[in-house]
Amino acid sequence: MDAILILSKNSGQTQLFLRDLPSFLADTEPRLMVEFAFYPDYIEKIKEQPWLVIGISPELLIEEKEIRSKIEKMNISSPVKSIRGVHYGLRRFDLIFPALLAK
Repeated sequence: MDAILILSKNSGQTQLFLRDLPSFLADTEPRLMVEFAFYPDYIEKIKEQPWLVIGISPELLIEEKEIRSKIEKMNISSPVKSIRGVHYGLRRFDLIFPALLAK
């Protein structure tokens, strides 16, 4: 199973995302396992395993530079990609996951 980590804030928007995600994954992407880590407590989660990709939610726009710098210093080989704000806000999983998985 391919594991994706999404970094976000524990906001109402993210709770809606988490609520709707399981049905999308079951219907469309059953091979994916998606986990979340909430800022600022994300470092240990990143270290848990090699992630297929690490996605940064648009809620972390201001913190993204700091997060990327910390990940780089940790020598994590997983690609780190930003999730487009409009896709995250509208929970367009059909656009988010292909973008995260694109080479």
